[in-house]
Amino acid sequence: MTTIIDQDRLARIIADAKLRSGSGAGVNGAIDVCVMQAVDYIAGGNGRTDRPDCADPVITAFCIRLNDAPRFAKWRDELKPYIVRIAGTRADLAAQRKRAYMCADWAIRMIAPLAFDFWADLVPERREEALAWAKQLRDVGAVTDEPSARSAREVAMKAQS
Repeated sequence: MTTIIDQDRLARIIADAKLRSGSGAGVNGAIDVCVMQAVDYIAGGNGRTDRPDCADPVITAFCIRLNDAPRFAKWRDELKPYIVRIAGTRADLAAQRKRAYMCADWAIRMIAPLAFDFWADLVPERREEALAWAKQLRDVGAVTDEPSARSAREVAMKAQS
């Protein structure tokens, strides 16, 4: 899908917007948007939807979770440079599936182990257990298809419990 980016709107978002958690009121004089509303706005929309037609649903879901994560709040505006890259990503189902596996792989083999590393520092009496789970999650095979996703999910669910 080809998406035409409004350069004036993009410049306004980059210069003036402070991205917010959750959906904002859009762009009507003031800019009150989350990252996905900003994508809608630069692609010609009114900036009121956080599910613009020009963006891949997998990328949209990922960005919404990241944008709204309380621990990510102080870095939320770091998403601004990606707004233009998100616009025009809507693709066929095969591409969406591949992106979903990439996100799952990243969550299981990168982010979850970091959480266990953090836990190891917070709870010294469970440090060895936390570090063992971090290593086990890092050692999971790449998530590239349904069987590898099921296998990785099993390890992640054991780690969670």
